[in-house]
Amino acid sequence: MKSIKRSILLFVLFFGLFVSVFAISTTPVQAESNVVNSTEVIVSYEDVFQSYYDTVILEAKLAFKDTNLSFEEFCDKYYYFDMDIKTYTEAVIDAYVYGEYSDIPIAKSSSSSSSETADYILDNGIFEREPIYNYFDYSVIEIGDIIYETDTIFFDSGHIAMITDYAYDSTYGSYYRTVEAVEPTVSNGFLDDTRMIDYRVKILRVVGASTAQINVVRYFMNYQIGKSYSLNPIRLNTNINSSEWYCSELVYAAYKYANIDIGVKKNSSGNDVYLVLGCLPVDIYNSYNTSEVTIPSFFLEMENMGKSGSYWLIKITNLSSSYISFQYNSKMCFANDAENWSGLNDLVTRSLYPNTSVTVSIRENWFATTVVAGWLDSEDMRFITYGNQLTTSGGIVVTNVKKDES
Repeated sequence: MKSIKRSILLFVLFFGLFVSVFAISTTPVQAESNVVNSTEVIVSYEDVFQSYYDTVILEAKLAFKDTNLSFEEFCDKYYYFDMDIKTYTEAVIDAYVYGEYSDIPIAKSSSSSSSETADYILDNGIFEREPIYNYFDYSVIEIGDIIYETDTIFFDSGHIAMITDYAYDSTYGSYYRTVEAVEPTVSNGFLDDTRMIDYRVKILRVVGASTAQINVVRYFMNYQIGKSYSLNPIRLNTNINSSEWYCSELVYAAYKYANIDIGVKKNSSGNDVYLVLGCLPVDIYNSYNTSEVTIPSFFLEMENMGKSGSYWLIKITNLSSSYISFQYNSKMCFANDAENWSGLNDLVTRSLYPNTSVTVSIRENWFATTVVAGWLDSEDMRFITYGNQLTTSGGIVVTNVKKDES
């Protein structure tokens, strides 16, 4: 019976989201200094939380139960648990409606950020791990560039940080230092290969920002170090003396301090639309005041394009700046063989120019679930990209990239 109710609730939730978005898209949006009649769909943190909270209340009504859980408490509790928003909502229903738990399980550690494991955050200048700079050409990066993590625990809403310095550490040498709002405080971190790969980082640059403005932004960011992390879904602070921040709010405020709005975008009528409640990482990505910077890399990117009969269609892209000859296994293999480039008996050789792609067919194999491609550089170092556990929903399948120096 509960599963039937959940199915009904899922339909109601998506219908409610459709109605909410329709209502938002047909309602005039209050800008900072004027009113814009917008047909642009604008969804804030508050909209997302409200829809899931409404699901809890509806479940309680269907179960003829009363719950005193407020919207504010529902929002606040989320950030203490290591769950996506859908799993969290189901746990809330179990706990508050059916009483199956004394409290919601799986508490987060205090060190987690919007990314699942923030091992790139410095602890009073101490590195938790060594920065790795083997896979990407970072020479195109500039101070003031914005890090946008697209693969994070908060239903992939993302995480935002800013590169503030090209710094030096006596143990690990030069590295790209960041300032970012993470749990529990605004801290320094770093950008490297591991972070780029694990969190599928995009690098954004603020269009037309002068050196003087970047210096103002850096001052603002460094001034916030040590202040508290607090993700309030309806807050958009810009005050330099604020005592708390969340990730995208901090970077938005820093550029606002330098008279650059990195949240503004155009609607379908060509009018400016400004942020009102909250700043999602994707708001910064979609702003016309930011643009994505291509970071050349030395590995192949693999994307799952779906399935055709007994074959998987895999799009392979050469992200390097060189013309390369690469190999892929035309039949699915085991993850251990892919990782170690061993036991591969169905290799096919292809070539690609820089920043070009080819879609290949990879045949299913008994009990094997992995696709793999790799290439050798001039020093016989192999760059291996492989993806495991493919699903027909498509999407990126890269799960690891390995530089094989054996």
